[in-house]
Amino acid sequence: MEITILVTALTALTGAAGNEASSLPLREGQGYSGGYSEEMGIVEKLSSDLYRVEVSSLLYEREAVFTAAHRLNELFYVKVEPRGEDSFAVLLQCREAPQNSLDAEKAAHELVNDILEEQVRLDLVKRTGALREIIYQHAFIPLEEQKAAHE
Repeated sequence: MEITILVTALTALTGAAGNEASSLPLREGQGYSGGYSEEMGIVEKLSSDLYRVEVSSLLYEREAVFTAAHRLNELFYVKVEPRGEDSFAVLLQCREAPQNSLDAEKAAHELVNDILEEQVRLDLVKRTGALREIIYQHAFIPLEEQKAAHE
């Protein structure tokens, strides 16, 4: 009975039915046509140790950008700034002279992937939050009942 309820809730939340696959939207009102687009991220080398990564705020939330940028804090000085209403710029400057310019460039390109990963994680949390609450309630309600019985 409980398993059926959870499966039904998961099906309702994800929109999956039968064997059909469900895809996560990038952001409300936005589609993805496949392939690379400038909205997904532009990496620009400003000097030997300074890169700018520009990403669309239409595709990525502020939280996804900050979380991904924060991961580079040990190797880079990181600055995140809005670029108008539709994009963020993340400036990365090496804390120490890079071993080679490819290391800094690779980190800048990896940042674009990390931002995408964070956005997908945020979207997944939004879509499955209600299911997580149902599971939480089923897991901990019996403990609360046992605690109340002993009091």
